[in-house]
Amino acid sequence: MKRAISLVMLIACLFLFYQVGVTFLKKSHEVDYTMKNSGYTFQIHEQFKNKNYYFEITSGQYKFYTSHSDAFTKTKEVIKDIEVKEENNLLCIYPVYKEDTPSAIVCSDGKTNYSKETAKNYSAYQTLLAFVKEKGFEKDEIYQETEKLDGRITYYPSAIEDEIITVWTYQGIVIVGENRSDHIDTISFDRYDNTQSELVGKYYVTPIYQDNRLYEYSSLYCTDVTNNTQETIALPIVVSNYSYVNGVVDGKLYLFDKNAKKQIEIDPKKGTARIIGSEEDDGIYYNGDWSSRNIYDFVQQELYFSDFDESILKSKYSYNSAWQSEDSYYFYDGGNMYQVYKDALDTPILLFQQNGIVEVHVEKDTLYYIVGDTLYRYSPYSSTKRVLKYAELPYNYKNMIDIYKK
Repeated sequence: MKRAISLVMLIACLFLFYQVGVTFLKKSHEVDYTMKNSGYTFQIHEQFKNKNYYFEITSGQYKFYTSHSDAFTKTKEVIKDIEVKEENNLLCIYPVYKEDTPSAIVCSDGKTNYSKETAKNYSAYQTLLAFVKEKGFEKDEIYQETEKLDGRITYYPSAIEDEIITVWTYQGIVIVGENRSDHIDTISFDRYDNTQSELVGKYYVTPIYQDNRLYEYSSLYCTDVTNNTQETIALPIVVSNYSYVNGVVDGKLYLFDKNAKKQIEIDPKKGTARIIGSEEDDGIYYNGDWSSRNIYDFVQQELYFSDFDESILKSKYSYNSAWQSEDSYYFYDGGNMYQVYKDALDTPILLFQQNGIVEVHVEKDTLYYIVGDTLYRYSPYSSTKRVLKYAELPYNYKNMIDIYKK
């Protein structure tokens, strides 16, 4: 009898270890299930990949696409209910997740999805919001803006979470975080156009100029913005003022000198720099994939790397500028900012409306953008917030601000 009990316990333990192992090692799953509420039937396609959950939710003519970070220990069928309200041909839903995980209302008119930022003035949204608050699913956002002044820069610590912001001040940078603002001066004269400096991961890379008129340099300062430590990187040639940054890919900076006809790869993490393109060898170009380009292509026109090939996006939408994250494209048409998931290119989401946006940084699911003298922060689960103000931004905004998200 004791042997039988021991055998049962052993089998139970092995099964438990198996289940834990499967959950721990699992990297993806897909599952379809159905949910009904208030006369609506929702077909849910749930996909778990890249440590995130993605949901395509359809009901009749309405289609929603949304996502959530992995907060469900990789389990399946994590939506336990869908609260719903429809008014004036606008359907708004609130997915209720397991484990009381925060959610957000998303609305659709059958063609476009609307974030809470763009749907908040519609009666369907307001009615549903009041209902989910009454049930305790949603709470009022309590936000108290705090302000600090550092010279000509005003920043708002209450809006800063897990990011570090760098601001070019013509002689170096100010590094702004939730509880810090540090000055790192790298040159002794004003460099108005910040064309040679770049944030590469957590490293801010900027030239050590030999001459403030010729702007020549043969080494770089490499500043770790998380702790202000600074190293020097020697370059293989003296770089002329006729140089420009091709772009940043996989933690490396690519620089081209038109005068020397050489392309340089700089790795701040390793502290190295090497020539990878010359008159004898082709240069390299990146637009989602690497390719070789004749070195004179880089001389005749300034070639800048692109994160992705925009041909598919341009075939579906008209816009001024576009960016990407791991799972989404973002595009701006001059007044509206949209998101479209790469797996749902026919379901655009209107995130917010804003004229006059001149610079955008996409870090994970958070957008940072400049309007006038102010840098704003948009996140899908909170209201848009001011991050900092700098008096120079209305006149000089190109490459003035960079973001490092921890």
